[in-house]
Amino acid sequence: MKKAVFFTIDSLLASGIIIISVLLVANFYSAEQQQININYASQDLVRIFSTMNVGEVNNDYAKSLIASGEITNTNNTILEQIGDFWAEDKIELAKNFTKNLTEGIIPSVYGFSVLVSDEEIYSRNLPVKRALVSSRKIISGIAKAKPKEGFTSRAYLSKITSKTNTKHYPFDVIAPCYNSMNDPSNADRASIEYTIELPNDAIVTNASWIIVPALANTEVDAYVNNNNVFKGVPNENSILNAQGNFTSGINKVRYNQTVYLGGGCPGDDGTSNVVLTYKTQQLQTIDNKTKFPFAVVYANGRISDYEKPIFAPNADISKINISLYVNASSIHLYFRFKATTIDIGSKLVTNNYVEWKDNDIKNNLSQSGISYNNLKDSYFYFIFDFLPFNNNVTILPNSSVILEGTQQTLPFGFIDVSQKIDLTMQKDPAPFAWCPDSYYNVSWGFRLPENMIPLYSDWVIGWCWLNDADQIAKANGIDLYRHIEGDSGTDPFIGAFARYGYTKNTASGSIVNGQNTFDLQFGSDYSTKPSISYGENVFIIPNSVTYTSVLGNAEGCTWKVQVNQGVDKIISVPKDYNGGNSCVFNQSDTIYNINDSNQIAALQIFEILDFDSDGDVDLLISEGDVEIETLTISKVPSLWGPAIIEIRVWE
Repeated sequence: MKKAVFFTIDSLLASGIIIISVLLVANFYSAEQQQININYASQDLVRIFSTMNVGEVNNDYAKSLIASGEITNTNNTILEQIGDFWAEDKIELAKNFTKNLTEGIIPSVYGFSVLVSDEEIYSRNLPVKRALVSSRKIISGIAKAKPKEGFTSRAYLSKITSKTNTKHYPFDVIAPCYNSMNDPSNADRASIEYTIELPNDAIVTNASWIIVPALANTEVDAYVNNNNVFKGVPNENSILNAQGNFTSGINKVRYNQTVYLGGGCPGDDGTSNVVLTYKTQQLQTIDNKTKFPFAVVYANGRISDYEKPIFAPNADISKINISLYVNASSIHLYFRFKATTIDIGSKLVTNNYVEWKDNDIKNNLSQSGISYNNLKDSYFYFIFDFLPFNNNVTILPNSSVILEGTQQTLPFGFIDVSQKIDLTMQKDPAPFAWCPDSYYNVSWGFRLPENMIPLYSDWVIGWCWLNDADQIAKANGIDLYRHIEGDSGTDPFIGAFARYGYTKNTASGSIVNGQNTFDLQFGSDYSTKPSISYGENVFIIPNSVTYTSVLGNAEGCTWKVQVNQGVDKIISVPKDYNGGNSCVFNQSDTIYNINDSNQIAALQIFEILDFDSDGDVDLLISEGDVEIETLTISKVPSLWGPAIIEIRVWE
């Protein structure tokens, strides 16, 4: 019996130990599982709430917010919607929304809270007894007191009501006697006609014509479209206000002379020019700088000096061809660049036609060390000696110098503008009785607006030549041409300093955005006559502005815009805008909303059109000319924020 009892007690002790061990192990594993749930609870909530859309939630409260319009974007994730309520300062709504979605998910024994950028949205305020686990999610595109979406806009001109161009049309040197003084075969009667083509909608508002005969104090008969506009000895004030004689499209200007002096010398010294101011709706009116037509000329004898100036700005010339339709026996051709003259040679006229092909010209220039690349952005001349056939020289229509090569690429939709360059200074008058009102030092100035692309500046210059003298041309203080009398190391002397043109590539800083100057400084035996000189500045402006920065609104405005001549225009931007916003752009004030992308874009286009930054636009625009493109930007990290949403869970 004793033995059996002992075995029973041993069995009971062993069983007790096993039971206690099982209970301890069970308790241990239970504690570990609880810790694991806490660790993953916050992570799971963040993961689910950042992937599930509000529209997918089967929750009566969420559905009621959608139905009432409090939630407008059902594609928002739950976290994004909490963030939107926070950004809109709807904290109570964010709290209730969070509570309704989480109360049934997180067991009541756990505490938890939701925060946006450290601001508490909702919390189950249980004390933290053991572990607290936190998970975070970055939500881009939201920030406190910022809209949920942003807008960026750009404005562009689909059309213009009109632009104003002031352009000069300089004439060639046509002088029967310049290279053959007192030759009895020189022409003593000549008719010279030029074609001026204007846009087909052009309205000419001002026109003047300066005629400078080959020999001074000779009479001319001048015609515009067969209307006689002048008869007598011309000066710079002879043909003014001739705009009524010009029309859109093709115009013909012609003058006749009879001169017996010098063996006969009717013609032009190369400084005659027509200046036209016109309005047009066309955006692109830039001159063709690859085809240079000759005047149509009738002369009753030899023309020993016909000088054709060529200026092809912003072009890399690869070929030059000359085609002449003429009545003449033969023609001798010369080429001049600066003071270097090259004899290219003579050709007989066959069937009223002569041509010089590119190889003829290029080879002769190469032998003298001149390449086409040297000619870029500079004036050069072809000089012709026309010998008569049956006592007559006639240069027929369609005669021209044609250039081939690579032109500057211009931006799509550009608007070109031509403006007169104003005389700013004339000093040190020359004592030449035969050339009154001429000066040794003359300056012009022009302003190139910001954001504009300069094409070229071009002058026809009234010149008075007595002998070799200093000749200095400067742009913005930079020497473009420098001849010093007696110094062979400087540029050569130019007898007829009648033309000068350059681009921004001629010299660094020669044309800049902002204020520009052009100066001519001559020595004692050479002078400039400003009253018959003319400078033209040609530039292009973009027809659009780049997209604005991202802003909170894109409503638009009804603008009161001051246009040239002080006239106010009412322009809605966008053109279908009918709201109550009023904006102003004029010389007195500029009023707009800095947080409206449509208004900012419109302002930027008005500023581009204000060439002289004086508060009025220099291109005439009207209702419907300005278009707007607006993009809606949302959920972009670069927009607002980011905000950080944090979920904390604890035991």
